[in-house]
Amino acid sequence: MGGDMRVGLIGAGLMGRGMGHRLIAAGHSLGVVAHHKREVIDELVAAGAREFATPAALARESDAVITCLPGTAAVEAVLFDADGAAGAARGLLVIDCSTSLPDASRDFAKRLQQQGHAFVDAPVTGGPAEAMNGQLLGLVGGEPETIERARPLLTAFCESLQVFGGIGCGHAAKLINNGLGFGILGVVSEVIATALQQRLDMPALLAMIARSGGQNRVLQGLTPWLLEGDASRPQVTVATAFKDVDYYLQLARGAGTAGPVFETVLAELRRAIDDGHGPRMLPAYPASIAARAGIKAAPER
Repeated sequence: MGGDMRVGLIGAGLMGRGMGHRLIAAGHSLGVVAHHKREVIDELVAAGAREFATPAALARESDAVITCLPGTAAVEAVLFDADGAAGAARGLLVIDCSTSLPDASRDFAKRLQQQGHAFVDAPVTGGPAEAMNGQLLGLVGGEPETIERARPLLTAFCESLQVFGGIGCGHAAKLINNGLGFGILGVVSEVIATALQQRLDMPALLAMIARSGGQNRVLQGLTPWLLEGDASRPQVTVATAFKDVDYYLQLARGAGTAGPVFETVLAELRRAIDDGHGPRMLPAYPASIAARAGIKAAPER
């Protein structure tokens, strides 16, 4: 498969918006599924995409379908429900860019293969800006020949691809990466609350950490919020962090490697959700940790 492929995109949200634009810019014929949130769909249709009523209708007119959805259950539904994409004629390529469970992906691949289709898991790292600029990193799992079929589509919105092994390995790599990031977020949130309680000068503290062993990208991402109250950079909600840590724990439990650290991180994220922070972006989590100690975590903008 080369350029000008017929590709369906299911999941035109924060990430899917940029992915869709990049696919159109690369010369592919894009189809999208109707959604109650019209803004991105209307934007992509205005850019040249075709809109379809169901995943099945989309898949019938596509060489490949890319899913970028909130999680495993949503992917299963759009593939295998009565109006799902798996009902298309044989030969469809399914590329799942969602953050999902590796064992579920292996099951989906088997079910799709039985219907004459192929599957690649290719979750991505990066945010909406990187998606729009074609600068995502694709974490890929699948059979070599199927990955090569998927490459022209993935490279439309990914500046590089990293292949980790067979089907499910891309999703496993994504969960390990996200688990590490959200585990660090738990640590950062607690130490920042302590630093604030000790009345440390925050710019000086962050400058020191940047030159020391405590430096990390999670803290770097929170720096605009800590210094200026700018919460726009982390484009992940507390609820999404909870879901990803839960997925990581499911992976670790199945591998026999689960320990107390992530059980605690999951419980603390659950507590933040119970306090009403689920739909808020990630700075709400360290803010909630500080607030429990009566500390204001960031300046007002």
